[in-house]
Amino acid sequence: MASQVPFVLNSLSLRDNNHLNIKYAAAGVDREYQVDLDEHLGTTEGKFVVRGRDFSRNAKDIKLVNDVLHATLKSSNGVWWRDQIGIDVELLTDAGPPTLTFRSLDFMRLKGCRNVRVIDGFLLACEILQNDFTYADAWVDLDVFLGNVRGAFSRHGVGFWKGSTNVTVVGSTLYADMKNREGVLCRSSIKLTDILEVRGRLLAPLRTTIKPESYDFESVRDTVSERHWLPFGGNCRLICHRTERKWYLIAHCPAPDGVIRESAIDLSMISSGYYYLMLKNYSQPTVADGSEFAAIPTLENGRLTAPYVVSPLQELTFAIDWARPQEWALKTIDLKQVLVNSRGRLNFTAGSHCLGCRHLFWAGYLYNTDVRRIPIDTEAISRKENRKACALCQLIYDVTQSYRRGNTITCDAWLESKDRTPDIVHHPNITELVIKRTAKNSRFNLLSRAAQKAEETTRLTIFLEPGGKEYYAKGIPDHLRTLRINPMPGYIYPLRRWDIVQSWIAECVRDHKKCRDDAGAELPSRWLDIGTKQHPVIRVVTSTKGQMGTYACLSHCWGGKIQCTLNELTMEKFSTSIPESILPSIFREAISISRRLGIGRLWIDSLCIQQDSLKDWQDESSKMGQYYSNCFICIAATSSPNSFGSLNIDRNPKVPVIRTTGRDAQTGPFALVAIPSDTGLDIEHFVRIDDKHELTAKFPLMSRAWCMQERWLSPRTLHFCEREVIFECSTMTTCECGRVTEEIKHGGQAAALLFPSRSIIKDKHWIDIITEYSTRDLTYATDRLVALSGLAADVQNRHMYIYKDGDGDTGIPRYLAGLWREELGVYMSWFVGEALFVIKTEQGASNAKADKPTFRSKPADYLGPSWSWVSVLDPVSYPQSYAAETQFRLLTAHVSLASNNPFGRVREGCYLRLRGFVKETSWAVRRRESGREDFILRDIVGTQALDRENVRGIRFSLDCSLTDLGPGEQLSVLPLIQTHTKHWGLDSRVAERGPSWAKPCLVLRKADGASLPGLGNGNVYQRIGYTEYGSFQDGVRDKECNSYQEQDIVLV
Repeated sequence: MASQVPFVLNSLSLRDNNHLNIKYAAAGVDREYQVDLDEHLGTTEGKFVVRGRDFSRNAKDIKLVNDVLHATLKSSNGVWWRDQIGIDVELLTDAGPPTLTFRSLDFMRLKGCRNVRVIDGFLLACEILQNDFTYADAWVDLDVFLGNVRGAFSRHGVGFWKGSTNVTVVGSTLYADMKNREGVLCRSSIKLTDILEVRGRLLAPLRTTIKPESYDFESVRDTVSERHWLPFGGNCRLICHRTERKWYLIAHCPAPDGVIRESAIDLSMISSGYYYLMLKNYSQPTVADGSEFAAIPTLENGRLTAPYVVSPLQELTFAIDWARPQEWALKTIDLKQVLVNSRGRLNFTAGSHCLGCRHLFWAGYLYNTDVRRIPIDTEAISRKENRKACALCQLIYDVTQSYRRGNTITCDAWLESKDRTPDIVHHPNITELVIKRTAKNSRFNLLSRAAQKAEETTRLTIFLEPGGKEYYAKGIPDHLRTLRINPMPGYIYPLRRWDIVQSWIAECVRDHKKCRDDAGAELPSRWLDIGTKQHPVIRVVTSTKGQMGTYACLSHCWGGKIQCTLNELTMEKFSTSIPESILPSIFREAISISRRLGIGRLWIDSLCIQQDSLKDWQDESSKMGQYYSNCFICIAATSSPNSFGSLNIDRNPKVPVIRTTGRDAQTGPFALVAIPSDTGLDIEHFVRIDDKHELTAKFPLMSRAWCMQERWLSPRTLHFCEREVIFECSTMTTCECGRVTEEIKHGGQAAALLFPSRSIIKDKHWIDIITEYSTRDLTYATDRLVALSGLAADVQNRHMYIYKDGDGDTGIPRYLAGLWREELGVYMSWFVGEALFVIKTEQGASNAKADKPTFRSKPADYLGPSWSWVSVLDPVSYPQSYAAETQFRLLTAHVSLASNNPFGRVREGCYLRLRGFVKETSWAVRRRESGREDFILRDIVGTQALDRENVRGIRFSLDCSLTDLGPGEQLSVLPLIQTHTKHWGLDSRVAERGPSWAKPCLVLRKADGASLPGLGNGNVYQRIGYTEYGSFQDGVRDKECNSYQEQDIVLV
């Protein structure tokens, strides 16, 4: 180290991750000095920056090795990168402190590498010097390391290879011609030292999110007997990861110019959908007798042998059920049948020697998908010998023949890839077969071109049905296909639908421990005896006490008045016989479905509850949750807006469907179908629809409040969604097209709420249930509690809310008009509209609409007390409440029930008496620059953004539209809970300086308590709104700046 003053550096050490402790000797004196590295180093996009600041805020795994600082640094997109930087210490003056100089060590990352090259544009290969002075081969799949952003390399992305050409390495720099958004090729480069480093025998990534199967490879050499199996190629070897299914074959292939070049190909796509060849090949699998297979696969004369799982796969998920005992066997694939040297590059060929489609189709995979338009030789396909072994050629031939119009028409055909980018659930591209029909030239046409017929073009979409007749249960996994699975099996083949439905139910009854079996349960008070197909007598039966049996329930939208109902006039007649002709179409189809399923009893609300008897309706509505819980299956008319629609259970579509079958050596039987593209092929599931209006239009039942408990409590549900059936139970959700399972998997929290099963209701917080329920529609607002009563009873029966130790029986009801006594402060903190407390100020500004927020008027009928969400008609939300501390004490409570149902409708007279902290305040309306009006509590001090300090005057939201709230009226604020903000996913800087708690509060106004005997008029309040705030002022966090008075109040 060069310095102006001689000194001896004794040691460097790191304290608290960001303080460098320097021990040195100068002029014979031992000294110690500490430097804050945050004052010298920063970060940008996962790399150290000299003369930056606060590097430790975005760093982890910080360590100092000799004079090199190592750390894992966070980039702007949240990805962590490994980086290192050298530290030099100098002493410029004897009396002064040491100074630091930093040096980049990027050039050292590929030290010891030779023969660095790129194989086929995506596989980086090199040789790395080892400690014993030998060289070890290393490989990296660059497509996982690099992306393409506007025609330039991006070390934060993936998939650069598609659309890139002329990929080469010069020194340690990677070059490529890459397409930008306009399709123009741009020359781009990137240093390999920005993405890779040598680590032992490997080229390891600096990005921590890259999995080892993309770089940790081992080599298996090919053992060749005499002549090499690969025509015009040789020196093959297999590279593979130890535990994951990631395999590449590398070979030397002569190009047409005579140059021998290396070529590589990914073999994962030839994995079998049934056996998962190449999955965990090195995991020492055991067979039934306990013996073990050899862990390392063999490659001998082009024959690849490895162990594979033969246990059955889970339906539609194509995932191995590792909970079951696994069976393993050896599988051999002859690579001579699937690989060929194509102009110096390895490529796949067809499973058969097809001259029609020219080896485009094999094992459910359509190759050359990078080419948008693939021409088809229709003349070659017309010869039987060319198409007899290829299902694709036979399909194309059948299509062209069916679209011919006499002998004067010739057909040209080609394949097109419609969607080139797979979506979030990894659906393959849509492959279309395009048929173009034109007139043959005749002698007359040669003289007059005007006599030629116009060209006609027809488009058909090709779908795959793997597994033949069992395509709904088995076949080729999504990641191995470029042809989509037929999304409308039940729509195209209605008779096959019931085999599928029966298989779902049979699996549920046989294998699902969480789902109740078909042994039967207590029957409803009344039910329909639907007879049989041979004896179709339908009648209403009254159960005897304790009568057991199996029955189905119908869930449907009434959609107006139903003429055929059970009432005093029809009671006697319907107990003998109900003419099927007078029943709405949905009822008739539900009866037909029950008969198909072998269920002779059906419960329909309008025919099993006396509609003109209030007492009978109150008694039976309180039991509806029990009825749906005890049924064997619920039949849901999900896509029908009323009872006069149709479930479309057996409708034969007027769609020409052309189908061919085949059998593949690896994947077994399959079929290809061609369907006109204008049929409307993509089936949409309600799990993917976020907009309520769209959900109501396409799946009306999903927007109804009554449907929520009917669906959540039923052990099994069959949703009839116009063109397909969806099956739900406590263990699985599946559909005929097979896509709903993946959509739920990728739908996150919203999908989990849309698709709850009975087994997880106990895990759902009541807040989530209310938030979802409040968005649902009701014909009669007075049913707001009744339509949820079955779900509330089920929650209580499952002991979701229990007495706390020492509470004892307080005499206070546990269920308080839609809220639970335990954690009452949390459940009372609902609000209407947007959240008031935000992480950043600009977030609140962006969320705020320019117009004045609109609320529904206060309901004319009494729905519930003001402190319950039942009292308003708008959807409600809840704040985040982590480690909530209640700010009041509940003294007494009274709920005035309208019937004997403790979870049902309530009448006026409900109240809470509690001891809490109250503060009076004036209020005002403040207009923003955008024109938006805010309601302000003028005397409350606090902050409603974690990046702002306290202000006087905070916002509050109204629960409903109030016309009698005067500007001079005094309001009061009652804190409900105090909740911590540390779990809100905050930026570290915000978390350190903002408030660490927030207080959700009720906004109250004085109310008349004369109707409540013994309570008086003094401290009776009514809830009208909600607010929440925190506190941060002059560096002091969480200091309450408002003066509250503790008092006993009554809420009505």
